[in-house]
Amino acid sequence: MVSGSQIELIKCRIREFLREPSAAVFVVTMPVLWMVLLGFSITGSSGAEYRVGVVESESQILDAVEQLIDNDPRMILVKGEAKYLTDQFVRGAVALFVELDSNEDLTYRFDEERQHSQQVYEYLDRRIQNQFGRQDVLPATIKPLNQVGGRYVDFLIPGLIAFSIMTSSLFGTG
Repeated sequence: MVSGSQIELIKCRIREFLREPSAAVFVVTMPVLWMVLLGFSITGSSGAEYRVGVVESESQILDAVEQLIDNDPRMILVKGEAKYLTDQFVRGAVALFVELDSNEDLTYRFDEERQHSQQVYEYLDRRIQNQFGRQDVLPATIKPLNQVGGRYVDFLIPGLIAFSIMTSSLFGTG
């Protein structure tokens, strides 16, 4: 049973909180703002976007590679000459680029030390080889695993709520 004096203390705490503008900002507004900002920055598109360069050439092989990249929603095609694409790679605008060597063989130009470039190479090469008829020895099926609690945002929101509660207790003790 709640007594009359306890109700008056609760009313007093609520009035105290509402009369302090900084408490309202830090307890109510800031956690919501952080949730929105970090939520947008952490969660993006469903898949990564790979920027891939293709050296401009009059080749049916490179035309097929360009078509493959254009039709893939995860890849963005950047066309140009080798020097331009090298500059784009150095700036980080493309993860790798593809060209033909003198023997009409496909050549991937990327830095093996960059993890992102390595991932793009493996993804693109697999797609190109399958396009040109390579068959996998052991067929495999990919089943996405979307488990609740496995994303960073699932930890972020409860943390910000706890931060809000701690901030309100700090301002409420004044």
